[in-house]
Amino acid sequence: MIRHSPFRVGIAVAATAVALSGCATFTDTDVVAETADATITNDDFEPLANEYFANPEVFGTAPIEDGRANAEQSRILLGVMVRQMLINQFLDENDVDATEIRQTYKDTAFTGTPVANVSDDMQNLIADIEEQPRNEALSLTEPPPAEQLRTLYADVPASTGVTCVRHILLDTEAEADDVLVELADGADFATLAVERSTDPTAADNGGAIANVDNECVPLQTVLQGFDPGFAAGALAGTEGVASGPYESSFGWHVIMHRPWDEVSDSIVQLHQPGESGIYLFDGFAATTDVAVNPRFGTWDPLTATVLPIG
Repeated sequence: MIRHSPFRVGIAVAATAVALSGCATFTDTDVVAETADATITNDDFEPLANEYFANPEVFGTAPIEDGRANAEQSRILLGVMVRQMLINQFLDENDVDATEIRQTYKDTAFTGTPVANVSDDMQNLIADIEEQPRNEALSLTEPPPAEQLRTLYADVPASTGVTCVRHILLDTEAEADDVLVELADGADFATLAVERSTDPTAADNGGAIANVDNECVPLQTVLQGFDPGFAAGALAGTEGVASGPYESSFGWHVIMHRPWDEVSDSIVQLHQPGESGIYLFDGFAATTDVAVNPRFGTWDPLTATVLPIG
């Protein structure tokens, strides 16, 4: 039995009846969501949406009222489909065929459950985003050589799937702006963190966010366990350049992705066989531009969900 599937939270959607807010323009009304290399069209979305509506006993869907689907549930479904799109795009780009893994999971997890009676496309959607088969497929990705990791880090540090940053925490935005000016004038980041940061650990680590045994932490740890304001900063910025300020519940952060030469061994250490693909996918998913038709909402890379506009 699938106890933690995101589908069980309730997704009542009928694409022919979906009426959602959103006034921004979208270049192709037949497209529901897209990246530069993959697309979810209305023809992809509608059959799955209608299947949710037709099977409340399987998916816990709420009734359609006055011909209108629940907007939040519609966004949940689309968010799951976007995650599937990103997973399959990543696996294709890395020449990983997950067909057998998916089928084995379906045969094992779905047999004898209500999910066995839904369409093959619906079963594939569920299987593709479930953690166990997803990670099994991602683990087949070969770790890239250090030079490729170095290129990824220089382009978009978060794309490596790990976070190697220092930060300086200040009480006010004005103080954070002053620190940014000092750094732009050549001040040393770690030294300023010791002198100015209100983070009590900064005096010992120069503002570094690290694990006990590694200078870096998995990106998912930051996205799922850190304040959203800080996590947004960890996704932004470039190597060796201070950025911000970013507001969190703790104050205002100035963040810098540490130079490659400081953290290269730590990044390579994390990208071991069986683990590297999971890190790389996390980085890929968090840094890939996803456009969502505004009648549904907008894509949030921090939570990997579709959020309402406004």
